[in-house]
Amino acid sequence: MVEISSRRTVFATDWFSLEERQLSSGGEPYFALKCPDFISIVALTANDELVLVRQYRPAVEAYTLELPSGHVDLGETPVEAAARELTEETGYVGITIEEMAIIYPDTGRMSNRLFCFFAKVHFLSNIWQPELGLEPITIPRTELLRSIESPTPMLKHANCLACIGMAVIQRKI
Repeated sequence: MVEISSRRTVFATDWFSLEERQLSSGGEPYFALKCPDFISIVALTANDELVLVRQYRPAVEAYTLELPSGHVDLGETPVEAAARELTEETGYVGITIEEMAIIYPDTGRMSNRLFCFFAKVHFLSNIWQPELGLEPITIPRTELLRSIESPTPMLKHANCLACIGMAVIQRKI
């Protein structure tokens, strides 16, 4: 049985750290990114629309469409993070929020988890102020699902697609 025999942090930032891990089987060290756990939330309005955010992502040098998502802050539960991120990014509030799955985004490189949630939502029109750089949009559920079936879906973020897939499999959307 292979196990980790030693580990040390070789680089750290506020967003992630790089950990060197030596395996009990010997050989070259293995490197893993340690990042905070995060959430994504499939939010459905009473009008059968999915709530997304449009934002510029420097890593891919493009504007992307994504589910409302974010880190689970220290001392916060994943469902609290889901409710907070949903409202911060979109101005919507969950009438109901349910956990659908906990998945690993990249078992080959990262040690964090993605908590996938589903919510039925309503908008806080008088209270919410938009977050700089985020544009919340709603798209009819059927239009988004048709787009995902195409070779060039409007939503290309793999983790978001996984959460939407969980919602489809669980017959929530």
